Amino acid sequence: MERITVFDGKFWAHKNFPPVKDDTVDEFVDCVKELAARLAAYEETGLEPEELAQAQAKKKGRLVVLPCDVGDKLYDVTLGEVREKIVISLSMLLSKSVNHLVIHAENFRNAVTSYELQDIGKTVFLTREAAEAALKEREAEHDR
Repeated sequence: MERITVFDGKFWAHKNFPPVKDDTVDEFVDCVKELAARLAAYEETGLEPEELAQAQAKKKGRLVVLPCDVGDKLYDVTLGEVREKIVISLSMLLSKSVNHLVIHAENFRNAVTSYELQDIGKTVFLTREAAEAALKEREAEHDR
């Protein structure tokens, strides 16, 4: 979108605002109408500025949504029981060919385990309920 506003050091204004004189009133009104139309188009999205920035980043393929945050609980089922862990850090490697997220979580003994994004929903879960359901499913498969 072409920028139509400029900041003169004091105020934001339409870049084509003519000096306000009797013979430029029509041009001035046209600029105000264009500003109002642009503002209305933005307001119609219903998005706040940061939401709009996220939508633009997503459209360009530059939005990374993290599955959890530092301090969140994760539930590991790799040892045949549900073990609660706390996320202590997330690290991401971004390159042209690979996006790699590693989640570091510690247990009650401060032992740290690293998980990759693709582990979520397989060996580590975001909710205890999901972890317990996966564990039951594994046990049922083992019993067959």
